[in-house]
Amino acid sequence: MITIEHEFDHSIITILDNKGGADDVEIIVDEEYCYIRQYDEHEDFNIVVITQYMLKELVAAYDMAEGSYVTNGKN
Repeated sequence: MITIEHEFDHSIITILDNKGGADDVEIIVDEEYCYIRQYDEHEDFNIVVITQYMLKELVAAYDMAEGSYVTNGKN
């Protein structure tokens, strides 16, 4: 299941594990960065910060074959 919320200056995408094996993942996207966070009972939240372009590359990489790629670098 996925939920999407649009706020004034950011959007929040929450991805839930349908089988309950992993905690929810939130992707918070603003004009410059994407924050990926997942609740951790020991640390509160684990947070990764990437650019929107890095997120696009991550999504594209899901369907690519094993290897090394050079992208065009356009945001």
